[in-house]
Amino acid sequence: MAKQQYLEVANFILRFGDQLKMIGLEAFRSTMISFIKSTRHDYLKRLYDEHRALPSIAGKHTTRKAIEKDIPQPTLELIEVAAEEELRDFVDRYKTLRDVQVSLVQTNDEIDNDDFFRQMRVQKERIGSDKTTYQHHQKDGLVKSEAIEQLQSALGGTAIIRLEGISKDGDKLVGNNEHFKVRLPVDEVGDDVKVAASTMFNLYMSMIEQRRIPANESPPSTLIQINKVADLFVE
Repeated sequence: MAKQQYLEVANFILRFGDQLKMIGLEAFRSTMISFIKSTRHDYLKRLYDEHRALPSIAGKHTTRKAIEKDIPQPTLELIEVAAEEELRDFVDRYKTLRDVQVSLVQTNDEIDNDDFFRQMRVQKERIGSDKTTYQHHQKDGLVKSEAIEQLQSALGGTAIIRLEGISKDGDKLVGNNEHFKVRLPVDEVGDDVKVAASTMFNLYMSMIEQRRIPANESPPSTLIQINKVADLFVE
């Protein structure tokens, strides 16, 4: 996709920035999924009406149920992108790391960077699961360095990570993506949406190039669909 297309999509997303700050991440997710489902409903109705207007085949028209099957109900997860450096710092706070849990969520067909997670996702799809979880547990403590190593492939925003154990101060310590998400100081970007979009886009790409954050690949079929969506925002 051309850089200009990414920027136009970013412009659209940034228009919700102030709203996101005011209502919180979960409320923002609920608002967006409600909008997406409503849009899907209207699109299905339009397709159904178009099919009804066509000549029938053997006296039968395409049913709404058949159309809905081809366009499944959408899901939406907002997951903070975590980084290895922040993860290492958080894990270092544990005296005893007892539980490591990773939940794979529904994605837009991003390709997992690790064979283990890729195979997990295959099994997840075969069984028809919306969310699949694996967990390590050891009361006396897991190997922290190995936990970090295994979790690196789950930092790209397609999995929910949960850690639990005892801190070095002797307190119970629970962490998730929110606790080791990427934090980057940004100077004032101003009120111009296009300038803000360009600035944030360049920072994001810079962090990927520096390998500060991981970026999962998308298959060609998904990139085609992304380009179609991006075209909607190009004048």
